[in-house]
Order: sequence, then C-alpha cells, then structure tokens
Amino acid sequence: MKFTKEQLLDALKAKLTANGKHLSISEKTIKSLSDSHYDLLVSEETEIDDLVSKILPQYVSLNGNYEKDNADFIKKWKEEHPEPKPKPDKTPNPDDNGSSEVEKKLLERLEALEKKEAEAEAARLTSVKRGELLEKFKEKGISDNKWIDAYLKKLSISKDTDIEAETADALDFYNLSHANNGGRNTPGNSGGNNNGDISAERWKGVNKALGGITPQK
Repeated sequence: MKFTKEQLLDALKAKLTANGKHLSISEKTIKSLSDSHYDLLVSEETEIDDLVSKILPQYVSLNGNYEKDNADFIKKWKEEHPEPKPKPDKTPNPDDNGSSEVEKKLLERLEALEKKEAEAEAARLTSVKRGELLEKFKEKGISDNKWIDAYLKKLSISKDTDIEAETADALDFYNLSHANNGGRNTPGNSGGNNNGDISAERWKGVNKALGGITPQK
C-alpha cells in the first residue's frame, strides 16, 4: 500500500477541519468509517488524494447532519426547559445545573447517533461483501441457487470476510456435494484436495452444515 489507515484518517480530518471548521463527528466514528473505506477501496494503485476526494463528501454530509441534530436538540431542550429567573440573595448560579443537564442529554444523543450510524455502515459493508461473494461464485461456476442460499445461511459474513478464501471453501464443498450425489463438478476447483479422495466423514460434516440440501443439476 502507498499509505496507511492512519494516514487516510489524518487526511480526512485535515480536510474536515480546514479553515477552522468545527468537527462534530467523534473520533471513533470517523476512524470506523475511514477503516472501512480503506479495507474496501484501497489497492496498491490507489492514491490517497484521489481516494480522499471521492469519499470526503460522505464525511462532510455526515458532519453536517450531526451539527444540525445537535443544534435542533439544544434548541428544543432550551424551549422545554427555560432558564429560571435569577433569585435575589442566591449565591449559586441557577444556570449551572441546567447547563450540566444539557451537556448530559447532548452526550447521550451523540452516542445514540454514533451507534446508529455505525450499525448502518456495518450493514452496508456486509451487503457489499455478500454481493462480491455471489459474483465470485458465478465466476467459479457455482450456479445452484438453492445450494448457494443454504450455504450462505450457514456463513457469517462481515466487512472483514476474505472473499477469495470463502470462495475456495465454497467451491470445494460444492464439488463435494455434486460428487457424492452423482452430479457434475464445476469447471474448476479451488486447488485443494481431489474430490475422489475426500473422506466420508468430511462429506458427512459438510452435508450436515448445509442442512442436508442436495444440489440440483
């Protein structure tokens, strides 16, 4: 790689805070999104300036949404909790408790927004990985949709899923299924064991994992 995750994060933060702009997104949220973009989009040929220019609008929009939500929340809270009129001969500042309560509520609001945004981003990245996996299956000749659906239900997919490794495993299992049910193998295999040498015990385990699904020709 020509640059690291930390360098990408620093570049994004520099753009977001240029000319004294206020950063409303938390460090945790920015880092989570930046790491996800790095894992999905960065290759040996990727230039950091080009990548930043492509993904920066998403961060600007997210930061703007946070600022608006925060401003709306503070405005509504103040409307519902007007400042008490100062009482004579009272040393404590009546605004102190109100200010602390606003900060507490605002912090809770920010944490909820960050959690919601992180969950949505995780779901989107998982969906992207699933799509990439299905494309790889098609490339390798795995065409039995019923088998694919059963296999994916047993597979835990996340943004960190290794597409090449999972495709190789799926191809082994697919050929194994067809070999033991009199079907025809896919045009290629993962480069692993020959299907004729696969033990009965391994076939039993694979068939159980797939819920007893028998591939259709």
